[in-house]
Amino acid sequence: MHYHWKYIKGRDGEFPEVYILYTDGNRIKVEANKDHKKVRLYVESVNGNIVQSSIINGIVMEEKDMLGNLQTSISDEFSFLSKELSSIPDTKILRMIGGKYGILTEFLGKITRHTSQDIQTINQVLQKIAAFPGKIYQRVIRFFKDLFEKPSLWDLIDLCIVVSLGYLAYMQNFNYFFGGSIAVAGALLSGYTDWFLRKRDPYLLKLFVILIPAVYIVRYGLIYQ
Repeated sequence: MHYHWKYIKGRDGEFPEVYILYTDGNRIKVEANKDHKKVRLYVESVNGNIVQSSIINGIVMEEKDMLGNLQTSISDEFSFLSKELSSIPDTKILRMIGGKYGILTEFLGKITRHTSQDIQTINQVLQKIAAFPGKIYQRVIRFFKDLFEKPSLWDLIDLCIVVSLGYLAYMQNFNYFFGGSIAVAGALLSGYTDWFLRKRDPYLLKLFVILIPAVYIVRYGLIYQ
């Protein structure tokens, strides 16, 4: 039988780690401080008893009947749940208990604990997945907004110059490849000028308007000339 322990770590105080198990009406809590080899066992049994045991490096330092109405020994309460306590998925803590109350010193089962940190990580991943389509939509909208925003005077000047240079290059010997190549080079030079001289992002629509026809003309020239 597998017991599903809830694991919490990173707490403030004397015991930074805690395992909690609910089974058959019993509530078991195991708090640990591995640096100081301290363990505190806490059991609320189905019959209404609440007991606690403090252990340091395998030595029982204190046992408490939290309600003061226990009819049997405190050891019996822990021994009755020794199988459940032996299922703590942490061999180091089991060794710190040191075999007290019939609890094993080695974890022999399959780890089935659930950590609050794991749950938080899963929630964060699910939130990122859910937000992903919205982020893509926002980026697409931003891209087209940047693409079609009003061009500057320099963009119009660049467009006229590059188209004119490409046309003049074609007119030299009616070579489509040569004219298209000049237009492609002019578009790239225009983007370079925007970036490094004018200190702004290249206007994408200007580049597309030049590059798309220019690449087609280059391809046409390669195939038919």
